[in-house]
Amino acid sequence: MPQRRVILFLVAGFLLGSVANLHADISSIPVEDEESGVLLPKEIDPEEEPGLIDVTHERVTEAVLASARWIDSFFSDERTVREETETRLRLSVTNFSEEGDLFTVDLRSSLRLDLPLVGERLRLFFTGEEEERERLFSPEARRQPIFEQRERGATVGLRYFFLSTLRQNISISSGLRFRRGTPVLLVEPRYRHTVPVRDWEMRFTQRFRGYSDGRSEIRTSLDFERPLYERYFFRTTAEGAWFDDEDGYFYGLHFILYQPLSRNRILQYGWNNGFVTRPSHALEEVRLFVSYRQRIWREWLYFEVTPQLAFPREENYDASPGILLRLDMIFGAYRSQGILF
Repeated sequence: MPQRRVILFLVAGFLLGSVANLHADISSIPVEDEESGVLLPKEIDPEEEPGLIDVTHERVTEAVLASARWIDSFFSDERTVREETETRLRLSVTNFSEEGDLFTVDLRSSLRLDLPLVGERLRLFFTGEEEERERLFSPEARRQPIFEQRERGATVGLRYFFLSTLRQNISISSGLRFRRGTPVLLVEPRYRHTVPVRDWEMRFTQRFRGYSDGRSEIRTSLDFERPLYERYFFRTTAEGAWFDDEDGYFYGLHFILYQPLSRNRILQYGWNNGFVTRPSHALEEVRLFVSYRQRIWREWLYFEVTPQLAFPREENYDASPGILLRLDMIFGAYRSQGILF
C-alpha cells in the first residue's frame, strides 16, 4: 500500500510539472453574447502586430476562463464553489427517480463565510452533504454506479488561499467532519492551474485529503474546454480517484456540451463514462443526460430538470431511465471579470 501511494504522488507530480511547461497560441478576441452574456472568441487578422497578438492572446484566455466560470457558477459546480471567497449559502431540494423506483427527496445545505479581517484569503465553510466519493463520476445528486451509499455527515472548517486567480488557485483547508456524532480531523491541500493549449483551455486540478482516523484519498482531474460556434461551450473531463480503503483506481471520461439560451437559462448535454480497475478493469456505467436549468426568481432561485439514461454493468448494460428534479436557493453574489453570475 505505501508503494502505491508513492507511485501515485510521483504521477501527480509529473503531471503537475508537465502542465506548468505547456504553451499555446490563440488568435482571437472575446465578444460578449448579447443574450447569454457569455464571452466568445472572434477571429482577428493574423497580420496584426505581434504586440497586439500577445495582448489579444491574454484577453482570449481570460474570456474563455470567465465563460467557463459563468457556466459553472450557474450550475453551482464544484470547480467554482471551492474557489469562492465570498459569503454563500445554498439550500437544495432534490427529487430523483429511476425506472421502477419512487421519487426520493434529498435535502442539502452548505454555508461558506468570508472572513474580511484576513482579506479574501480565509474562508469558513460548513457543508451538510454526504461523502464526496458517492458522486465521483455522476453529476451531483444522480445515482452513483460505483460506491454504495455511505453515512451522511457534516463538515466544518477553514480554507486558506495562498493564490486565487483565473489561471491558478492554491489553497489548504482543515476542519472537522462529523460521522454519527464523532468528529474526525481532516486536511486538504488543493492545486488548480489553467493554461491555453491552442484553441483550448486546459485545467489541471489536484487534491489530497487526509483524515485523523488514518483514511486518505487523492483526486485528479483534467479538463479541456473551448467555445464552439457562437452559442455553445464544450468540455471534456478525465478524472480519477484513489482511496486507501478501496481496491483499485476509479476514473471517468466525460463529455459535456453547454448551450446558454439566455442569462437565465442553460441546456447541458452530457455523456459520462465510469471505470474501475479492481477486481477486474471494467466500464462500470455509461450515463447520457440532458439538463435544463433556469433561474426562476431574482438572482437566487433556480429550477433544474434532468432526464437521463444509465447503462450499468451490474444490469448487463441494459438501459435504466431516470429523472432528476431540483430546486436550488443560492444566496450571496459571485463576480468574475465584471460579470454577475
